[in-house]
Amino acid sequence: MTTFPAISVSSRTYVPGNVPAQMQTSLSGATVGFKRGARRVNQSLSLSFSHLTQANMVLVKDHYIARKGTFEIFYLPAEVWGDYTTAPVGLEYAWRYLGPPEIEDVSVNRFNVSVELQTVSIDVTNSLVIDGENANPSVPPRVYSMDAGNASAAPARTYCIKSGLAA
Repeated sequence: MTTFPAISVSSRTYVPGNVPAQMQTSLSGATVGFKRGARRVNQSLSLSFSHLTQANMVLVKDHYIARKGTFEIFYLPAEVWGDYTTAPVGLEYAWRYLGPPEIEDVSVNRFNVSVELQTVSIDVTNSLVIDGENANPSVPPRVYSMDAGNASAAPARTYCIKSGLAA
């Protein structure tokens, strides 16, 4: 799993999402809520970068392409959170793009870039190896269904994360 380019952000907008819940109305008209999970869903982050050099703009564009657009997940570096002492989103979440980066050419070799991101809940307590190089190679790969939490009609995405220096 990769990390987003370590570039200082000009502005960020974070939306904390919500805990998954479903409201149902009975025949009598009473409304009952059902909590469907403990982790927040649909957390989003809008990042804007002003007057980036062409090299930094290409880093963002190439990262999006390497993540296969909106398909693969990644982590955010501390530089994205800027002046936060503790990032508002923990390691139990990874991120994915909601769409392609918007790139605006503002002057000679200077670009404004904006990206929209959304969290993907992952299980880091029991099975996700963040640093595969130092992991035990005898640990079997783990499979994650990345779309099951939203119960969408789209096919679930599966990630096979191999520990150790897998080929």
